[in-house]
Amino acid sequence: MGGIGPVVVRSGEWAHRPVAVAATWRTRRTGLAPLPLGWGLLMGGCSVHGRGMCTALTVVGVDAAGVVIGAAVLRPGGLVRMAGAAAILELPVSMAFPDPGAVLAWAPLPAHPIAWPDS
Repeated sequence: MGGIGPVVVRSGEWAHRPVAVAATWRTRRTGLAPLPLGWGLLMGGCSVHGRGMCTALTVVGVDAAGVVIGAAVLRPGGLVRMAGAAAILELPVSMAFPDPGAVLAWAPLPAHPIAWPDS
């Protein structure tokens, strides 16, 4: 996942765009906070914490084949672990999310540049 910019993530009828890709430790740590409202964040790993968060978000676990293994709401100060996940998709809690078993795919969105505050 590292090195690619904003993407669209989709499965069948469900899609979310734009989604930033956290390619560094720093962008993973800041999460959705520096992103425009409505964006999602895709990152490698199987867990995510809510330290420093002000609002809840939806966390979707995805295995190495792109299959959704589960979804949970991460509350401020909380921790979500998704056993078997190779990646985590963070979405605003108000957004729809894919069902477990759905196969996700992502494709670049070159028309949506993003500049992280620390870059």
